[in-house]
Amino acid sequence: MSPTASPSPSPPPSYAYWYLAAGATQIRPGSWVSHTINFEEYVQVTNPTAQTAPVEITYVDETGELYREDISIPRETRHTIKVNNKPGCAANDSISMMIYDTTDRIIMVERSMYWDAGGYTWGGGNNSVGNNTTNLFWYLPEGATHVFDTFIHILNPDPHDSSQVRVTFMNEQAQTWTVETSVGPRSNWTIYANDVVGSQAGIATTVDVLNGIPVAAERTMYWDTWEEEDPERYIEWVEGHASIGTTEASTKWYIPEGATHIFDHFILIQNPSLTESADIKVTFMDYLGKETDHYHTIPPHTRYTI
Repeated sequence: MSPTASPSPSPPPSYAYWYLAAGATQIRPGSWVSHTINFEEYVQVTNPTAQTAPVEITYVDETGELYREDISIPRETRHTIKVNNKPGCAANDSISMMIYDTTDRIIMVERSMYWDAGGYTWGGGNNSVGNNTTNLFWYLPEGATHVFDTFIHILNPDPHDSSQVRVTFMNEQAQTWTVETSVGPRSNWTIYANDVVGSQAGIATTVDVLNGIPVAAERTMYWDTWEEEDPERYIEWVEGHASIGTTEASTKWYIPEGATHIFDHFILIQNPSLTESADIKVTFMDYLGKETDHYHTIPPHTRYTI
């Protein structure tokens, strides 16, 4: 299938181009779960402009392009896509999507996934905004494998060229693990981090492209629990969360959300430098204006958890 709209090999950040690296409609038993889990995956596309948006949507998995469709979204309207209903997407454990406004105007995109857990319909769920850029470098500070199942998702949207991708995991003791592969044109790569790093209480991830063909990257995590009223009953993948990566390291970060009265609250920080330690100051501020400072030195190639 020949697409009618394709991004440049390294498109600038644009609200017309969106990439969803993660996605699935079914997970079959494996290292992660002992039974099949069926997802209902929805992608929401909003056209906030005063004109109709012609949108091209391409669905891919690790084998390549699955299906492409063109839709029109009226002005100031949200459009919802049920991914399960698209050709090639039913019972698929790794679906990525590329969504383009072919007139290069503004659209907004996010993904929601729901699954039955703990005896409840849609008892589990996750959500993430899409990426509106591809890049040669990605950083994902969050991750853990001791009580979580962690996945890294890579999407190569290029219609012609493969992307040579190296993924490096780093823990809080500066140990590193590296995996590398060639991700084909318009296809994806899913890494089950637990199989790479074993049991780790904290890992961060760096994604490097080695041949100049940019990609998009996300992370998903799932966790199990015991039922409160029946401690003998173990519930797999009772919940999950998802996040896109960041393409930039910075000396300043701002995190508006946080609470500790009924929550366990963690801040995850990654030092991707191979040679330099990072001296950090983290300032917590409450609604009364009280500030509390925390200082730490993070060694090179290390993840740090507060």
